[in-house]
Amino acid sequence: MAASRKPVKARFRWIALPLMAAVCIAAASRSLSSMNTPGMGAAAELFLGRLQGALMEFSETPIRTQASGQTVFFDSTDLPTAAGNLAFAGHITLDPAGQAFVGVLERFSIRGRVKVDLKQPARIRCTPDGTLSVEGFEADGPHGHISANGSISREDKFNVVFRLEGADLHAFIPSWVPASIGTLDSELTLQGDWQGLLSHTGVTVDVTLSGGRLRTEWGIPPMESLDVKARLERRSLEIRSFEGLLGGAPFRVTGRIENPGTLSENGRVDLSLHGDNLLLLRSEEIRLRAAADLRLAGPFSRPELSGMLFTTDGRYEKNFELLGGVRGVAPKSSASFLELLSIRSQAFQDVVFDVTVTGTMPFDIRNNRVRTAARPKLRLTGTGEKPILTGRVFFNASTLYLPGGRMQFDPGTVRFQPPDPNRPLLEFNGRGRLQGYDVVAVVEGPYDQPTVTLSSSPVLANEELLLLVLSGQPPKTRRAMDSEKSRNLDVAFFLGKDMMSRIEGPGSNTSAQSVMDRFEVDVGRNITPSGDETVRVLFRVANDLFREGDTLSLSGEKDSYGYYNGGVRIAFRFR
Repeated sequence: MAASRKPVKARFRWIALPLMAAVCIAAASRSLSSMNTPGMGAAAELFLGRLQGALMEFSETPIRTQASGQTVFFDSTDLPTAAGNLAFAGHITLDPAGQAFVGVLERFSIRGRVKVDLKQPARIRCTPDGTLSVEGFEADGPHGHISANGSISREDKFNVVFRLEGADLHAFIPSWVPASIGTLDSELTLQGDWQGLLSHTGVTVDVTLSGGRLRTEWGIPPMESLDVKARLERRSLEIRSFEGLLGGAPFRVTGRIENPGTLSENGRVDLSLHGDNLLLLRSEEIRLRAAADLRLAGPFSRPELSGMLFTTDGRYEKNFELLGGVRGVAPKSSASFLELLSIRSQAFQDVVFDVTVTGTMPFDIRNNRVRTAARPKLRLTGTGEKPILTGRVFFNASTLYLPGGRMQFDPGTVRFQPPDPNRPLLEFNGRGRLQGYDVVAVVEGPYDQPTVTLSSSPVLANEELLLLVLSGQPPKTRRAMDSEKSRNLDVAFFLGKDMMSRIEGPGSNTSAQSVMDRFEVDVGRNITPSGDETVRVLFRVANDLFREGDTLSLSGEKDSYGYYNGGVRIAFRFR
């Protein structure tokens, strides 16, 4: 017996903890030769013998039993298992003939890598035909909630149905899931021959998962409506069907896993994923859907993910502040690298990538500054720990909204290339007419330290041109003593416009005329008694309100007397 126990224990390392929890009460059929509680009846001997037989795979310590009339009490000491120390207690009450019983599992706990406590007493039953069953088993722990009902016939055919709520797969099958990948809600059914699980010749378990919902830590939306049918044998897990929904779009997984009992040591996987319009990313700022044709194959310790992703729909709507990307003449800091991919799960850090990413439909970029669309032509290589993107992202002709107007940019590219693929290079050219000046902009170089070259016609000094682009204020003659104050006012107006553009929001349909174009600012028309310049600001609310050609505006000013005024202005244009 001692020589054969080690390989059996190895199998138990990857058998799900819920199976162990339920079947420990209705477990492998063994003789009761090690127990000294005579006269208990056939039902009690069958139950306690199976229970002792299963626990012998973990510990030589026998179950403690005590009979009092027709009632038999049983309990255990802390039994060491791969998940932690197991302890339980309960009692059964025999019928007069001793061929059947009803009982209660009063205590069940695991303390160690996994922490589980019985939530309420579970019912134990044995019918005259020798069928043992457990009903109403419920356990709670930091790794989720488990409820189970199970039975095992006299012929050792078992059927166990679990309900998992927020179950951490890493806690229950650590050799299959070496790190946490998320939590699972589902109904799980296991059927098979219990003697086969404990034998050295083979094991066959039919696995059915229905109505599942997997919330992952991969940054993708939950997988829902999971339905799986698989067969677990001694050396393989065959996936007969695996279907579900990702963002409302169906996907299908096929394949097999070799050597599941020793997966981390010499297991191999060969799985294929097919899906159309799958929702890969979803947040308030970004949405991405793609068709997938992927294959995960190779040793479980370092598999290769290959295939293609075709982006089918996407939108990026994050607002940004214009000043956040403006650099002065200060020395450049060290280069920063763009972390496009973040695979937090340790379970996928050793995956090797060879995936082509292309776009069948443009990826729409729409926010308070830019309206454009992009199409990727990329290749994902590297590993899960250090993924690498190479290739290009092509941008359509775009519109850049500035405080002083709009600039039209030609189609451009962002290049991801060695030796620094995580520091993409920008290539964009744009032009626009701002406050009567034709402005040309060339943007090139690393994304974090781009070179922006501005020129204008008529020609403006660099400082005046930058102020025109940022604040929308044309150059004007100022007294030397007031020039600094005027520039501060211009920047203040720019910040106000920028705030209004962000209030407008990226989802606004005001693409032809942004909110920034509705401002009219006039500084320095007159001088106040204190020597300050006058300021007048108009914000156009609506046109053609009462008659064709009129304009409704909100106004605010600092007048020539130094007073601050505000109001509503309606301007009519007479023919």
